[in-house]
Amino acid sequence: MVGQATINNNDLFLCYGASLVKGAYKTLLQGLQAKEIVKNTSRIEHGDRVVITEDYPIKIASRELSLSFVIEGKTRSEMLSNRKSFLNDLISSTIIKFNANKLGLGFKFVFREVTEIVDYTNNKFCTIQIKFYEPNPQDRINL
Repeated sequence: MVGQATINNNDLFLCYGASLVKGAYKTLLQGLQAKEIVKNTSRIEHGDRVVITEDYPIKIASRELSLSFVIEGKTRSEMLSNRKSFLNDLISSTIIKFNANKLGLGFKFVFREVTEIVDYTNNKFCTIQIKFYEPNPQDRINL
């Protein structure tokens, strides 16, 4: 679990007792979509005139994605404290630097919302799903 990922240079597991849920790497890598192509439609021509040249190549659109985390602690109160500090750090960050060490990639996210929290009352862990916005998927860092 240690070294799996970092948020703003804080190890997920060491700082928050958190780890990524299965399928997170797939979510991080998929979902790239091209922006709408610049085109001109005229009734006096067949089809559309599109602008795709070396000077104006296809551009990648921003995207939203959801990642799920498991947050745990040695006691229930430690888990609740870990969850609180995890959410506070996400909410207080302008740009979140998320490094997925296994993928060798660093992402730049903006926090959008907590979409789901499943709190297991008798246990020392919970799952939390966070929605992020990636303004520029081409602006990733190779680790």
